[in-house]
Amino acid sequence: MRSFQHFTTLLAVPVLTILAAFPVAAKDLPPLRVGLSRAMGGGTSLAVSGDAAMLISQGDNGKLIVRTGEGATYRTITCPTGIELDALDGKEWQTVGRFPYSLVFSSADTRALRIAKIGSGGLLNSTFRRYRGTLTIRKRPDSILSVVNTVDIEAYVYGVVAPEMGADAPPEALKAQAIASRTYALRNRGRFAADGFDVDDSTRSQQYDGVEGEKPGTVAAVDDTRGKVLTYDGKLIEAEFSNDCGGVTAVDSSGEHPYFQAVAETPGDGQAEYAALSKNHDWDCHFSQDELTALLRKDPRTHVTNFTSLSIDALDASGRIKTATVSDNDGTMKTVTGPELREILGYDTLRSTRVSLTVRSNGDYVFHGHGWGHGFGMSQVGAAAMAGAPYNKSYVDILMHYYVGTRIVDDGDLRE
Repeated sequence: MRSFQHFTTLLAVPVLTILAAFPVAAKDLPPLRVGLSRAMGGGTSLAVSGDAAMLISQGDNGKLIVRTGEGATYRTITCPTGIELDALDGKEWQTVGRFPYSLVFSSADTRALRIAKIGSGGLLNSTFRRYRGTLTIRKRPDSILSVVNTVDIEAYVYGVVAPEMGADAPPEALKAQAIASRTYALRNRGRFAADGFDVDDSTRSQQYDGVEGEKPGTVAAVDDTRGKVLTYDGKLIEAEFSNDCGGVTAVDSSGEHPYFQAVAETPGDGQAEYAALSKNHDWDCHFSQDELTALLRKDPRTHVTNFTSLSIDALDASGRIKTATVSDNDGTMKTVTGPELREILGYDTLRSTRVSLTVRSNGDYVFHGHGWGHGFGMSQVGAAAMAGAPYNKSYVDILMHYYVGTRIVDDGDLRE
């Protein structure tokens, strides 16, 4: 999942929207808009198809343009006035028109639409991905097309659980993931409103693979927890989760999120941690002084002219870095937070801030670390271990363990 922070980018662009039928959400919640920056970002030509017939109309006024046959394929490409729409006729593209605003494609039945980036190899070398709900294609100022999938919240969670946790986790762990992912999505609705969507399909939000992410076990977990969310004091929580909390979950020292406490990931005192056998549970990270200096100099927050040392100043209640200081031989010191240091050194290198630091006599720096990720909320490998033998914990047990003082409620109860 994402690092424990949020991003906003401002864009103002023309729009092409593509609709497909989707299941009805619990309590008729408004659909969620998902930016497909990971799956579809960076292209200037996209192909859209569907097994069902499609109705194509203008999005700004609802005027019908054409009803397609079953299996029809259309292409969208950037043009000076906006987006050009072409229909595939045999092996040739025939221009339908150019549109400065938006087009709406609706499926004649519940089958998903397919979309692919068209590269230099042409349509035959393109990989189609299937999505329920709507797709919105935007021409950005740099002439790149971005895509937004507007989808029912339950169908969205169908496409998240397996990519985030894996389809082979025990059923109760998958249910816990479904509730956490649903809660996160609803809590963060509108986070990227300036970009025209709520969340995106990458780890900036949650990894989302559309229909390709749907697996029988994960779909069952979503259905079995339909509409269930986590709350604290009657409000949706920020349901963060990470791969492995390293034995203790991260604490929110600000008090803004009181359900993020330093919780030991163990069934009891003196017992082995749930995720003790995880491949990322315990690790070492080595830097020579030259390697560390080079990385620190790349960022103005830690750049010094003549590096002499890096030290950890303080740890929080969970054993994670609160602050660390870089020192120069002229007495200059620069202090950063633990998450900032992890960002500077690399998220996949310094996998967690739950570390200790050893400086060897040859000047090498060795971080002795635990876990992978920010550590807030649910540990995915810990949840999977809790749900399996010999613990056999329920999804309720798992969520109450990681999100202290929260309640599981139906999403409709938030509006009654």
